[in-house]
Amino acid sequence: MLRMGLPRGAVEQKMRMAGLDPAELNGPRQAATPAQEPKKTLKRKDSIRKKLHWEGKRHRTRRDSLWGGDAVEEAKEAVQISEESRAMLEKLFVKDLTESKKRNASVKSDGAAAAKKKKAMVQLIDMKKSQNIAITLARVKLTFPELKREILAMNPSVLSPSQVRSLMDMWPDRKEMEAINAFTGDMATIGTAEQFLMEVRSVPRFHEKLGCLVFKQEFPSRVHELRESLGLVTRGVYQVCSSAELRQLFIYILQIGNLLNFGGDDEQQGVDAFSLGSLVKFSQTKAFVGGITFLQYVVQSIERDVPHLAHFYNDIDLISKCSKVAYASLASEKNGLEAGLQNLLREAEASIPPPTASDADKEAMMAYNNTLMQFCKEVKTELYALQELLDKLNAAKAHFLEYFEEEDTEEELDVLLTHIANFTTEYQREHDKYQAKMKKEMIGLYSKFSPAKNPVKAVEPKQEPKAPHGKMHHGAKLPQSQHGHHSHGKAAHPHRTSMPPQIDHPQPIRQIHHARVLHLEIPQDDDMDEVSSTASMSPKTSAALSGGTP
Repeated sequence: MLRMGLPRGAVEQKMRMAGLDPAELNGPRQAATPAQEPKKTLKRKDSIRKKLHWEGKRHRTRRDSLWGGDAVEEAKEAVQISEESRAMLEKLFVKDLTESKKRNASVKSDGAAAAKKKKAMVQLIDMKKSQNIAITLARVKLTFPELKREILAMNPSVLSPSQVRSLMDMWPDRKEMEAINAFTGDMATIGTAEQFLMEVRSVPRFHEKLGCLVFKQEFPSRVHELRESLGLVTRGVYQVCSSAELRQLFIYILQIGNLLNFGGDDEQQGVDAFSLGSLVKFSQTKAFVGGITFLQYVVQSIERDVPHLAHFYNDIDLISKCSKVAYASLASEKNGLEAGLQNLLREAEASIPPPTASDADKEAMMAYNNTLMQFCKEVKTELYALQELLDKLNAAKAHFLEYFEEEDTEEELDVLLTHIANFTTEYQREHDKYQAKMKKEMIGLYSKFSPAKNPVKAVEPKQEPKAPHGKMHHGAKLPQSQHGHHSHGKAAHPHRTSMPPQIDHPQPIRQIHHARVLHLEIPQDDDMDEVSSTASMSPKTSAALSGGTP
């Protein structure tokens, strides 16, 4: 390595790190005699060193570089590493594995001792279940006997529905309950969850009672949501079926569709109706020119031909909300409430205090049965009212299918309503775009032909002095007829009438007057702009722009 040009100090340091004696650089040594002991090497066993990952350079030293030159050896002798620094380096950046092994052994011994202490606790149910039940019960500020009495009293505020469901999900299985019932040891040796289960084990069917409690907690909100949904869909269906504007709009679209498909107005060739599922095709059918869709054409045609139908969506404002309610979910929720009532009735019949129950438990269970039966009566009343609303919705559905001739469809009511809702949304979006485009074009025409850019001077008629006794002044000019001849009075031309007196317009002349008499020519960029500009205007505006009479 010295031959390669490396500094001697660096080579010696490298040899020390490798456990070699730097004195070997001076030449071979004599073999050690048996009386002489070999020098101990610096090789370290059972240790790891923190490496410095730098980028080393291996090249011939240059005399003018920092690492080379004649003074490099003198510099190395002047900056020797002290023994204190070496010891600090060993302490900080060298790890003795033997000490780590001893420390790990002591930690394991401590863990084993702690494990022995934990083994003193009796585990009756699954550890995960025990932990989750303990977390749920930690939020309750009641003792376990008080909590049991509140649950039997059907108090909906003692636990939240999520807490009750958590207890039900983590409830012990049959074998775990057998272990709990058979336990007769010290209560201090079992966990929080096991202590609660020990408290309620005297109450039969406690898991089912938790189900009745959560049903009572959620019943008011479920009934309210179902009632609102049934009423909303029923009103929305009747609103759609009774809308005269929607009916006229669909008939108008039917005529346009027959004209497009068959090229004429022959009713024998065209169809008599179209399905609600066809509404989605309107925005997917594009013209050959301009990329305009059939729906965009319908929007422009309605604005031109039947403008009173342009805002038909205001007449069916419930369609968006009621289309989001799944019809099948309404019947399913109604069936779920009825199933909950049956569970209540079965629990009321099965909740009979066992002979071994204490007087307090018997009294609590009797009160529980009374509360449960009273709640069953309330549930029956609400379910009867919900059934009436569901019958009204079914009648509205039958009327809807008959009105739109969709009796043979396999699609559910909410899907059919979604077709109308999506069509309404797309139509309203295209209509708003069309209105904004027309407004922009009218503003452009207004600014193009405004008096500010095309000033028109208003010529005031000269006032001729009037002669006394109705005679004309000698300097006054006679009015000319349409052919440029002077008028000679009524006697000369009895079939002609004199020109009416000119009316003085206020200054400046109003802009709207110019727009009505000018023959406008609107340059068009392409065919599509011509179609959209002229076809979309009203007849009066189109006639005025083309030079005709309004």
